Amino acid sequence: MNGKPSLAALAAVTLLAGCATPAQPPPTADPSGGITIAKVRALGVEMLPGPVPTYHTPGYAERARTLQRMVEEGRRFFADSLELRADVNLAILGEAEWARLTPVPYTIPFFSPGASLIFLPATTAGPIVDDYLASEPRLPAARLQQIERAGFSFEDGAHTMVDLIGYHELGHLYTPAYGIQPPGHWVNEFLATYFAYAYLRRAQPRLAELWDGMVQPAPDSRPPHTSLADFDRLYFGVGPENYFWYQGTFAARVSEVFAERGLGFLVAVREAFPAGADTPQTADEVLNRFERIHPGFIAWAASLESAVVRSAR
Repeated sequence: MNGKPSLAALAAVTLLAGCATPAQPPPTADPSGGITIAKVRALGVEMLPGPVPTYHTPGYAERARTLQRMVEEGRRFFADSLELRADVNLAILGEAEWARLTPVPYTIPFFSPGASLIFLPATTAGPIVDDYLASEPRLPAARLQQIERAGFSFEDGAHTMVDLIGYHELGHLYTPAYGIQPPGHWVNEFLATYFAYAYLRRAQPRLAELWDGMVQPAPDSRPPHTSLADFDRLYFGVGPENYFWYQGTFAARVSEVFAERGLGFLVAVREAFPAGADTPQTADEVLNRFERIHPGFIAWAASLESAVVRSAR
């Protein structure tokens, strides 16, 4: 891709879930699982105190303060709106420190559940931004205009999206903290994005417009795997490009559901999938529960399964 890294460079994200592509088993079960605050401190980082303690590579204090405020605002929103409170820590690392801590490719946000620690990069230039920029010619004019109305050039929007993915990671932290037990990978990713979008749409509508314009896949995107069953079975093993297609597709559905249900959807999901309850045994049972919460999920899932068939005609 003109000498720039493509999403193929993101294959190492398979490590995040402790799963592997069939040809490449991960060298460790979960590179985020063994991360502790002590290991972050051992990198020689500096620390900003506050409701969200923030550790950062020296020289990036201004960016660390900006991202700390960003996460603190999200934290206050959910404390006020859902009475949801949980410890949140933040690490803003340069490339060298990042590489010393994890094999996750630099600039790809992630979180360590054991330490309640969200990782964001000290600089945003990298494969995520490169692939957003590569997608620009394929996006419809309406999407590009939406990004402009939000007040962003496409390039600035691509860099901003790296930071906004941090709210998705916050959503991963808040899903179990809110008492929800996701019954599979697609539900887990869907809910993390729902938390992120709920905050953006209610508290940062301009950024929600940017999110809608940037994150949803191009209309002509039809990867090899499109079904929820494939995502649950393979997860990151679908491959990087296909994985990000799923994330964009989930984001599109989240936008639709939130427009009708708002935060009440999360309340209903907690009632349907409470922590400590028996996990639904079949994919159909999971979809049926979502259908009862908000009609349309069964039809949505069916449309994903037929996506490849339609594109082949």
